[in-house]
Amino acid sequence: MKRALRSVLLSALLLSLACHGLHAQTVKDWTVMGWFVGDDNNTSSLEESQLKNLEELAERGSGSSLNIVVQMDRGTKLSRYLRNSYSDPNYSGAKRYVVERNKFVVHQKPGEVNMGDPEQLLDFMAWTAENYPARNYILIVNAHGSGMLSWRGTGSVNDSVPGRVDLGLGRYVGYDDTDKDCLTIFELSQVFKNFAEKHNGGKKLDMFAADACNAAGVEALYQFRDGLDFLVASPATVPGHGFRYTAIVDAVYRNPQITPQEMGAVITKSFIDRAGGGNLLGCFRTEAAAELADSVSSMAREMFRAHQETRDGSLSGLTGYSDDKYWDLDRVAKAIVNGRAGFSSASNRQALRDAAGRVVKAMKWTRTSLWYSGKYNHEENGGLSIFWPGKEKYKKYRAFYKATDFAKAVTWDEYLDWRELGIQ
Repeated sequence: MKRALRSVLLSALLLSLACHGLHAQTVKDWTVMGWFVGDDNNTSSLEESQLKNLEELAERGSGSSLNIVVQMDRGTKLSRYLRNSYSDPNYSGAKRYVVERNKFVVHQKPGEVNMGDPEQLLDFMAWTAENYPARNYILIVNAHGSGMLSWRGTGSVNDSVPGRVDLGLGRYVGYDDTDKDCLTIFELSQVFKNFAEKHNGGKKLDMFAADACNAAGVEALYQFRDGLDFLVASPATVPGHGFRYTAIVDAVYRNPQITPQEMGAVITKSFIDRAGGGNLLGCFRTEAAAELADSVSSMAREMFRAHQETRDGSLSGLTGYSDDKYWDLDRVAKAIVNGRAGFSSASNRQALRDAAGRVVKAMKWTRTSLWYSGKYNHEENGGLSIFWPGKEKYKKYRAFYKATDFAKAVTWDEYLDWRELGIQ
């Protein structure tokens, strides 16, 4: 009798869900969420690369252990390749795709969407979690990137309040030319935390992979620490073809229980195999961000003392990125450890080297995978940059930098204040 009653109740529940348009969703091992910002009105090359990446995802497509969904915003420039590839080549808005084997099915055509708006990104991620639930989620932003600084929109370097977030509750990747906007590290941080709290049962987003230039900065890693587990990114430029997307899909099919850390190794290694010379890509754990930040703070304090005493703050053997606004953090610390610093003769030289050595150790713990090629083979870079521009650029972007969690927690900005601007 009880079994019959349970059967009746279950039937009634399923009927009720159906009447409300709700359906029980199978929880798969992985869901790939692609946020492809191809709205680049200056050229069609970015959109061409993204379409090829979409085709790579569709070589095997979604399956029993994997969901693949992509929102892609198209530009207005049409190349011959794009015109021949699309059934609607003159449509320049966004599309939301469900990627299946050998095809990507259009779920929705919302028209022009501001892909630099955090509300839009959160809406996409929430929709994905509701309709394509998984034990692990990876968000891939395929777009232009500018490093920790952001040039457009809310909270950017040009905003009266750098770092502010308008999420209904400033930019770093995802430059949308039509809407003149992009996503700042502040906005992404809030999106990740909101997704974890409201759409993922309190569990952090497993991985954010930036298929974009200059996205691997210690400031970004620290900003994301409360809502994200792993960051995959490069401190340098990323070639147009981007990641090897087939490797991501194949990795899940080979081993549906693949961990996020193992997935990071797959993405970084397959990227270098594809990209060849002069590139690097790393995977970093946010769990280690606090220790890394604290070690940088100690190093900055000792640098300040040594520099004040010797009046020589030069370092050699460094690696710069993006017009030398960002410098490889590992190389900075190793320059001090190895005596390639003008202030290495200061009375606190041992404390300075110890502090720099702690940064090197913290970097090893933070970094779970790093692959590099070309010139980076010889430099042995650490893969995470730190903001360190010259005087004029620091003065210009100081307010934005001061708004980051990293600057609030670490004494690096105080050292830059004194070194570049004479502020003590």
